[in-house]
Amino acid sequence: MGVELLEFDNLSDEAGLVHAVSTRAGGVSAGPYSSLNLGESAGDEPEKAAENLRRFLTAAAMPPGRLAAMRQDHTANVAEVKADWPFGPPGEPVLQPHIDGMVTRLKNTPLIAFSADCATAVFYDGRNSALGVMHAGWRGAAQNIFRAAFERMALLYGSRPGDIIAGVGPCICAAHYPVGTDFTESLKGLFGPEKAARLLRRRDGVDRFDLRALLREQLLELGIENFEFSPLCTWEDERLFSWRRDKGVTGRFALAAMLK
Repeated sequence: MGVELLEFDNLSDEAGLVHAVSTRAGGVSAGPYSSLNLGESAGDEPEKAAENLRRFLTAAAMPPGRLAAMRQDHTANVAEVKADWPFGPPGEPVLQPHIDGMVTRLKNTPLIAFSADCATAVFYDGRNSALGVMHAGWRGAAQNIFRAAFERMALLYGSRPGDIIAGVGPCICAAHYPVGTDFTESLKGLFGPEKAARLLRRRDGVDRFDLRALLREQLLELGIENFEFSPLCTWEDERLFSWRRDKGVTGRFALAAMLK
């Protein structure tokens, strides 16, 4: 089977953008990384992860030698990708540390975010020809990386909420995200009891965290109304890698986007 690409319906007809989300199909890795693992740091053989990344970007019509990538440290730090960004050789990007979001106006320069349960997202501003790509686990979402990315786009490129079309990739759903008392108390401390209650789903006597619900609220708080969430749950859909389902031994899929 070849490389399988997923897209967002609300972004698929945008002439100035190329975007894609990968699945496990079409790669060369084996075992728990089978087959299109894109994360070298996940424990796979580096040369196989590099080949997989080249295959994904080629299938998505994006240049592997112009790829901007992040180490993803569960922060709300956002960097601007400019001409002096250290791209690295094709398939072997230089992972910039301590950032979980990137914004750019460079064309033909794909931005990528990796996942194995966390959300990934793309913000596209066609009016100002601007792009943002983010990684948002619960820590990044709690710090509101969506707001950080939008504010950088607003400051640097003049983006406004109505200019943004957003897509949020597959992530773990609340049904498979049980949390303990410490987590729920932290949510209440961050957001207050009323909002925290909206982010939790009670089942079988256990609270479960709804990452999508938090991210959806944050988009609406920013005034971004044109957004689409992938309905796929990483735990439930075996086409995707899931850190929780696979008990920490697994690969990474990705969301990549590029201005044309």
